[in-house]
Amino acid sequence: MVKFRPDVEGLRAVAIIPVVAYHACGNLVPGGFIGVDVFFVISGFLISKIILDGIEDGSFSYASFYRRRIRRIFPALFFMLAFASLFAGIILSPQALIEFGKTLAATALFVSNMEFYRLSGYFGGTAEFKPLLHTWSLAVEEQFYIIFPIVLMITKRWFKGRFLVVFLAGAAASILLSAWLVTRSSTAAFYFGPARAFELLMGAILALNVLPQLSSRVAREIIAAAGLGMIVLCALVFDETAVFQGPSAFLPCLGAAAIIYSGQTGTSATAKVLSWPVIRFIGAISYSLYLWHWPMLSLVRNYYIGDVTPFQTACAVLVAGVMAIFSWHFVERPFRSSARRDKPIFGAAAAVMTGAGVLSAAIILSSGFPERFPAASQRLFRYSGDFNHRRELCNDAHGMDVPYARSCYYGASDARAAMAVWGDSHGVELAVALGEALGPGRSVMEVTSSSCPPALDFSIPERPDCAAHNQGVFKNLVRDSRVHSVILVAYYSFYLGKWPKFQRGIEKVVAGLVASGKQVIVVYPTPVFPYPAPDALGLIVAHGLPAESFHISLSQYRKENARVIAELDAVTAKFGLPRIATQNVFCGRQYCQAYDGRDVLFYDEHHMSISGARKLVASIKPLLAASPRSQ
Repeated sequence: MVKFRPDVEGLRAVAIIPVVAYHACGNLVPGGFIGVDVFFVISGFLISKIILDGIEDGSFSYASFYRRRIRRIFPALFFMLAFASLFAGIILSPQALIEFGKTLAATALFVSNMEFYRLSGYFGGTAEFKPLLHTWSLAVEEQFYIIFPIVLMITKRWFKGRFLVVFLAGAAASILLSAWLVTRSSTAAFYFGPARAFELLMGAILALNVLPQLSSRVAREIIAAAGLGMIVLCALVFDETAVFQGPSAFLPCLGAAAIIYSGQTGTSATAKVLSWPVIRFIGAISYSLYLWHWPMLSLVRNYYIGDVTPFQTACAVLVAGVMAIFSWHFVERPFRSSARRDKPIFGAAAAVMTGAGVLSAAIILSSGFPERFPAASQRLFRYSGDFNHRRELCNDAHGMDVPYARSCYYGASDARAAMAVWGDSHGVELAVALGEALGPGRSVMEVTSSSCPPALDFSIPERPDCAAHNQGVFKNLVRDSRVHSVILVAYYSFYLGKWPKFQRGIEKVVAGLVASGKQVIVVYPTPVFPYPAPDALGLIVAHGLPAESFHISLSQYRKENARVIAELDAVTAKFGLPRIATQNVFCGRQYCQAYDGRDVLFYDEHHMSISGARKLVASIKPLLAASPRSQ
């Protein structure tokens, strides 16, 4: 039997408070996401202790272990999923509901980390609108506990119980994998279970009780205080870039491990603080609070179409807290403490998982139940599909390499490209619209890579391969005598954190292309909206408001892009380049619109739809006439 540790229960509060604070207001606790890492260490310690004790006294069985896991995880999780599904069906647009249905099935099967990796962008603009995003951590944990007991039994039987060696080797391999993945795909480093295993294994190592015993009260005080300080410091100092550094999670994990370790042989002032009743209570409800806080915040943000006030956010957190207490008292505790009905528990688990799967299938097969909305809304919703459907084939994403020689062409099928669109994913639809506008005997080549703007010697953590990609594109374009014009386009505001290096990289590109005799056209930044435009417009119309009421102010656009525009002005002036001011296309005297009275101009928050790209191309047409034909 695992001895109850009130300080460990309090440590759960130290984990959940920064997570909730970060998700409610990222500026409040910029590194609050490290609370999940602390949870992994706690879980690794407690669950490993249970399994190891069972193995040592011969009482361990897979059936009893998974019964405990089901009673611990399933009731509160599926209770939350039921409510989230109900309100998602009321609030979400058809397209958003389809995505919800897919993530619902993935959550029920404990593979949502892989589904969200496919969707990508935990810190992207759309992340806050995904109601089940937080379940990625449950998936990682459960995947670990499917394999972990088997590893322990093999170690006991075939490796003479050398658990410490196995745990250390596994943790080292996991850290190395995490560090390697960061250089290939930081998103994979975030979501993949093996890259997170070292966090759970740190707790497992503590469960072995092989570390030197702390007989000195002074040592316990120092280690416990240092551990708590490390967690608090990481929560306050880390930001969104730190999470992509994979092994940086080692620091808050070490802090959690220090607190657990210091309390194994005695108490400390830190342990006493963590054992205060109010802190222990927050720790006790931490699992339910984790389950409820994110869907509540996400659904509120969806309901208000991204325009949520601090008061509304605070109310969402308060309601989540109430639901967490209700769930803990009436759902979580009764199922955890009940030893009855053990025999059918696997059947009950299979039933609720199947139910979630059936609901998911119904949502997907019905195309998100669009009939919930009036016909005018449904027409606007359909623009979420107004994008280049060759995206997966033609656009380099998730490290998928599209060789220059296999670039996609648009326009005349029998003509080599005289024009190239080089950019990140903002250029994908523009290439299609340009191909339509070029006329007979001409075509345009798409050279795009997600999160990889046309700038030499520049990468972001999410795309560490970007610099090499752009170097290859640059060399090929300079050598390609058939390409006479190159259009540069990017999601500029996404790279502002590293703007000086980005700006120098674009200038190098322009200088090299101009020197090789190419015509270079620079597309200026497009407006960025707070919510996917087709969904926002359809929901607004369903609420009885005019579609034109969804916009951002021209002053906001200018403020957000002032630095970008100034730097691009400097580059275009230096080389005498033509520039395409998107403000003149999408903005009026007061507002930048996502809807022109007929078409939706963006298929999400910031990517132009094909319809929007066609409007932009009208501004480029005079320049196209001057571009030589393909030979």
